[in-house]
Amino acid sequence: MIKSISDATHNKVILLHILLIALLGSLIYSNSINGQFIRDDHELVENNVYLKSWRYLPRIFTENVGAGAGLRSNSYRPLQILSYMIGYSLYGLDVRGYHISNVLLHIFVGAAVYWLIMLLFNDRTLSFFAAAMYVAHPLHTGAVAYISGRADPMVFLCVLLSFIFYIKHTRSKGTRLYYGLSLLFFVFALLSKEVALVFALLLLLYHAAFKERINIRLFIPIVIITFLYIAARLTVFSHFVSYSADTTTSAFQRMPGFFVALVNYLVLLVSPVYLKIDYGNVLFGVTHPKVIVGMSMAVLAIFYAFRSRGSNRLVFFSIGWFFITLGPSSNIYFINSYMAEHWLYMPSMGFCLLVSGLFLHIYRNARLRKISVAFFLLMVLMYGHLTVVQNGHWRDPLAFYKKILCFNPDLGSAYNGLGLAYQEKGLQKDAGDMFKRAIQKDPGDAVGYINLALIYHDLGRDGEAISLLKRAIVVNPTYAKGYNNLAMIYHGLGRNEEAKAFYESAITLNPNYSKAYYNLANLHYDMGDKEKSISLYKESIRLDPEYHKSYFNLGLAYQDLGNIEEAETFYKKAIFYRKDYVNAYLNLASLYQENGRNEEALELYQRAIGISPDFEQLYYNLGNAYRQLGRNSEAISSYNKAIDLKEDFFDVHYNLGNTHFDTGDYAKAASSYRRALEFRRDFVDAHYNLGNAYVALGEIDEAIESYKRALTLDPNSAEIHINLATAYFIKGDIDLAIEHCDEAEILGVVDRKLSDALSSYKH
Repeated sequence: MIKSISDATHNKVILLHILLIALLGSLIYSNSINGQFIRDDHELVENNVYLKSWRYLPRIFTENVGAGAGLRSNSYRPLQILSYMIGYSLYGLDVRGYHISNVLLHIFVGAAVYWLIMLLFNDRTLSFFAAAMYVAHPLHTGAVAYISGRADPMVFLCVLLSFIFYIKHTRSKGTRLYYGLSLLFFVFALLSKEVALVFALLLLLYHAAFKERINIRLFIPIVIITFLYIAARLTVFSHFVSYSADTTTSAFQRMPGFFVALVNYLVLLVSPVYLKIDYGNVLFGVTHPKVIVGMSMAVLAIFYAFRSRGSNRLVFFSIGWFFITLGPSSNIYFINSYMAEHWLYMPSMGFCLLVSGLFLHIYRNARLRKISVAFFLLMVLMYGHLTVVQNGHWRDPLAFYKKILCFNPDLGSAYNGLGLAYQEKGLQKDAGDMFKRAIQKDPGDAVGYINLALIYHDLGRDGEAISLLKRAIVVNPTYAKGYNNLAMIYHGLGRNEEAKAFYESAITLNPNYSKAYYNLANLHYDMGDKEKSISLYKESIRLDPEYHKSYFNLGLAYQDLGNIEEAETFYKKAIFYRKDYVNAYLNLASLYQENGRNEEALELYQRAIGISPDFEQLYYNLGNAYRQLGRNSEAISSYNKAIDLKEDFFDVHYNLGNTHFDTGDYAKAASSYRRALEFRRDFVDAHYNLGNAYVALGEIDEAIESYKRALTLDPNSAEIHINLATAYFIKGDIDLAIEHCDEAEILGVVDRKLSDALSSYKH
């Protein structure tokens, strides 16, 4: 079929609109790309073991959203976790990948909003106005700039696509593909976030607004899927629903908060200047002014919508969409806050459509067209600017939590978050102060006690740390991290049986707690049970296949058991999963050295130095490898670099002395031995070798003094007696030479040449 010129132009305009929407979304969210992991990102992504292996795929469809980090949650969002799993397989924990994915999702949502409005109203300008306003609105930063907010764009995209394909099916005289896609995306929406349950109501809204007759055969499967989902959540997944349910307040007590939120939402939609991120779980009385205003607004809006049903379907659809999609956030069933900005991610489309309808009305007036376009551009630019500013608060944990506390100074979790941000920057005192505030604000939250306990532990105040952790366990006896951290402190204090019991408790509470298995393995390793430690390290790796320290310590255990091949294998795996893990390079290279593979050791040491050029141990070991290969000048250079980094490194000075001795530079050898003895006066071999250097230099008196010091430390060394006897002989002190030569013979060593030389002096 040959398209008409008007069709081609129409499609080009639509394509241009979509490209502009994509460009707008990319520009205003570009500064979010390098944002750090924040808040729930640590549990849902960074510490989520389920992301690290595809064998966990069945679990994400049978467990709650936080199960991979050992958390309990009432949210069932397997597609959200699946998206993180896919992301992890592509870019690991590179935060940019997750942020880029969120931005792309938001752009796709903007394009789908455009598509849906085009289907409903067949107006490109209206669609562009609404989609551009939607993409730019700063209220959406909590769903886009926040990695863990991804559930909102995911569910909305699926709802939009399901809605679009439903409409296309009803208008295409029974094309089954569209209907199949509609049902598929509806299921995807339910698996993304619970708010998709309102989809059937949105379809009823569509039929009511556009006076489309409902085909019961099409509608019933959607209702059945909805009720099957609800039934599954109330039976198979009932433990999700019951967890965190608030038993201290009733729905009637919480309901006024919805009307307060309604007033606040309208203000933020029109003028999103003072965004707070977190609003807390606040109760309001029915006589609160905002409750009265909010109820009045709701009644008037709904009344106006129904009144406009026949004359203005855009108004009816927009207002209906807003209230239906906002319904799940009404707090009838307890949620953790009376309002949240990201809860407007779906409802805000109704607002954007309504405002765009007003713009379109003005735009159609030829005299006001330029003014309407200018005003629209100004609004989008203002929204875009505010979005860029708001992204800045989501990028940095310090800015994020400070922003929250500016508006909500009683939120204990924010103090915990701020404390962790300070801790990350090495500001331990500030971190401790924040954790104390967290405990004051919310004494029923175990996290504050656990975080403060770690600060005290780092300061050596283990008694106080133990008290805090015991309190955390009392406050939340099901939080495995409290038991694990308490065990770690007991382990450090040598209270191994207590540590073992608490590690095992942590594992019982959270069987997926890979770090607890790792720590328990370390305990058994330190207790000398290498076989048990190996078993536990392997279990830790099974749960978290990419934890480099488990591989490293497994290598240590195998090396201790003399299993060199296994040790090498696991050191290599530690390096594979952590390319900059210098200790693994060091141990693997040392293993190679011990087995005569010096060239391979050299390569590893040099790679490690490229990663950590200020690590003196690497230069020392590199020097030893060069010395074993007879490359003494390179060994000396490496030893000197180690000394530059650590002046009091005894072993380096000593081996440098040995290397100088081997090359015949006895003066430098003596100097290095003397320097070594400044840091360790009781090392016999340094005194002995210094004596040898003095002999080579002809400084016999100094040699005798060095040998005597060595003999004081090891009086039963035949070698020292022989060399001291030789020094006395050279000096001409025959009696002492004979005395030490005889002592060496008693100890089992005979120097025949020296003995023969001294025999003529014996009577």
